[in-house]
Amino acid sequence: MFSAVVLAAGLSSRMGQNKLLLPLGNQPLIEWVLNAVFAADIADVVVVTGHEAERLKPILKKYNVKIIKNDAYRRGQATSIRIGTNALNEKSRACFFIMGDQPFLDANLLRAMIAAFKSGDIIRPIAANCVGSPVLFGADYYCELRNLPLDSTGKRVMQQNHKAVRDFRWHDDKQFIDIDDPETYRMVKTLLL
Repeated sequence: MFSAVVLAAGLSSRMGQNKLLLPLGNQPLIEWVLNAVFAADIADVVVVTGHEAERLKPILKKYNVKIIKNDAYRRGQATSIRIGTNALNEKSRACFFIMGDQPFLDANLLRAMIAAFKSGDIIRPIAANCVGSPVLFGADYYCELRNLPLDSTGKRVMQQNHKAVRDFRWHDDKQFIDIDDPETYRMVKTLLL
């Protein structure tokens, strides 16, 4: 079984409002990400909320996800990674860590990374010589992810296990666009028209 932890707890401070609730086309940003995850047939999906969790809940309840509220979200992304990893199904072989603000995430990329996965791998996508997200961590690294220092992210686990990291070449770097500020939001809306 493959899993996904969708990180949706952040403050969206550069945006000035909760970016995951911003409309893109006919749905909020977070739904673009969830639709890609479910189109890739990932059965075990955890969404870690924090900031404005109650506003996200009605949207998330439309999907078959475990909603986990991170009350410590202000302490950094490591807290969400820890909580999300703890909530995974015990049969999980590997888990994607996905940012909730990547509207161009493609189910085909997720499926291709799953097909390339071998036990003990950490797979990171690369397109146009840029490393992107999401990263697929094998279950061998769950203990490290559950115990991340507060000042770190999954990059620390990749650095400590660099021999296990496999680059997965992809044709489209648009996948890696995340919406952090009003300018990027406007650009993404233009690309979707």
